Amino acid sequence: NRDFTYANGVADNQLREWSHVGLFDVTLTDKEISACEKLIAVTNTHASLELRARSYLDANCAQCHRPGGVEAFFDARFDTPLRNQNLINGPVANQFGLAGAKVIVPGDLEKSILFRRMSIVGNQQMPPLAKNVVDEKAVAVVGDWIQSLKQKSAALPKNWAHMDIGNVALAGDASYLNGQFNLVASGDDIWGNADAFHFAYTQLDGDGQIVARVNSLQFTDPWAKAGVMFRENFSPGSPHALMAVTAEGNSAFQSRLAENNLSSSISGPPGKIPRWVKLVRVGNVFTGYISADGINWQRVGEVTVSMPKKIYVGLAVTSHNNSVLNSVLFDNVSASR
Repeated sequence: NRDFTYANGVADNQLREWSHVGLFDVTLTDKEISACEKLIAVTNTHASLELRARSYLDANCAQCHRPGGVEAFFDARFDTPLRNQNLINGPVANQFGLAGAKVIVPGDLEKSILFRRMSIVGNQQMPPLAKNVVDEKAVAVVGDWIQSLKQKSAALPKNWAHMDIGNVALAGDASYLNGQFNLVASGDDIWGNADAFHFAYTQLDGDGQIVARVNSLQFTDPWAKAGVMFRENFSPGSPHALMAVTAEGNSAFQSRLAENNLSSSISGPPGKIPRWVKLVRVGNVFTGYISADGINWQRVGEVTVSMPKKIYVGLAVTSHNNSVLNSVLFDNVSASR
């Protein structure tokens, strides 16, 4: 949205020219064009840090970082409101060994992975291709913007907590922001007679249910799993019921009937993520459901597991590859009696 001098020497606003020659599906008026937002050069010191930084991210990152783009969790497009971009405290696939690392952590450059990857050339650089030097001016502006941001908590909701369970090689994490739970987990599997995964949980006393939509799940392994779980305790071999989806696009209702026993599984229908999962407890009967839209539910299986009245209910993730972390987004989460 700016003037451009064309080959014939005529200078005109590009949007007006493109509209005039029919490149758009609507005809723009001069008033509409003047109201359109403009990206700002990162060197324009008359503009705010946020405007300069977000303009730069749109121009340099939005080709890939957008819905349907690369397997990453933030949207770099300028016309996506900041609160919906998952930039601030947004999840990352690789935390670089830093507990609490996010796409951007307000006021903390070390834990802001976007800043770290912008600042390097070589392995793990961003952008990953056609980059031979660090854009020092852009790094400085983005760094100043991050340091100017007010602290914004990504703590879990009241009465929720999280922990690694079993033999996990890399520490997991869980956070909550803008209605989404982000779980990061390694672990070999939730299976056999001992589980290894990350669990975000609350307590439920008596009958109840948990519902969630698995919004995204990385492909760290075809059998990487994410789902909802009822669990008796935090031991690796605890009795439990789990309704999960896998990175390969399958679903399964799993359970362990007694401490340290082998797990059992009932296969559910295949389907693409995002997918909804639900577990219902009535007495010691646990029933797993799956849905594409959160309205029409398909019953996958039912099992009787003897557990105390008060148990743990929550979200479970395993990368099924203990050498890497898997980052999963859940939304529409509700646990209720």
